[in-house]
Amino acid sequence: TGVPNMDITLELFDASGGRIFGSDASARGGGEIISQRAVTTGTYFLLVREVWEDGKIPSENITDAYTIETDWRPFNAEQWELEPNNTPLKATPLEPGAPLQGYLAGGKDRDCFKIAPAGAGSLAIDVPGVPGVNLVLELRHKAKDKAVVVDEGLISEGETVKDHKLGHGDVLLLCLRHMLQGKKAPTGKTAAGLKHPYTVKTVWTPDKESK
Repeated sequence: TGVPNMDITLELFDASGGRIFGSDASARGGGEIISQRAVTTGTYFLLVREVWEDGKIPSENITDAYTIETDWRPFNAEQWELEPNNTPLKATPLEPGAPLQGYLAGGKDRDCFKIAPAGAGSLAIDVPGVPGVNLVLELRHKAKDKAVVVDEGLISEGETVKDHKLGHGDVLLLCLRHMLQGKKAPTGKTAAGLKHPYTVKTVWTPDKESK
């Protein structure tokens, strides 16, 4: 949870002190969340600190407490994304027809998925709205392609793609992000998308000759 007069960051370290990931999606007073990070047997450390700024004296607060909550569960690749998947080259595999969930960890996060149907056909994509998030979808066939951007919905509304054609051997790289990518949440607010997961739903319709 946030501290009223501080812009905090939450960082995850392994047993040797190596930094695995850090979250700084919210501004002063907002909380931070690290989600969907794979861990193995061993010891890990969480560090909560104020965001350091050159030339700024560190803030002090001995009256407002913060709270850390942790949750561990076996990873199910058929139901959840796995970080890091913020580029098309690190995309999480997504089986057509199988819904998959994930979290957009603030304005800097982007989640990418690789969809590789068998044969030719049409793919429909539906990502229902996430409270407080203005979703944007990016579609590519190759990692270096310029993205086709889908941004029809408003804040808390979803995005859909109908009848996206794929040929034999084609792969679709689908990325989700915030419309205002890279922006922190307003002062006192925890970044939208940190607490509410999204769901990617797909429907694959093979061409008649591919059946």
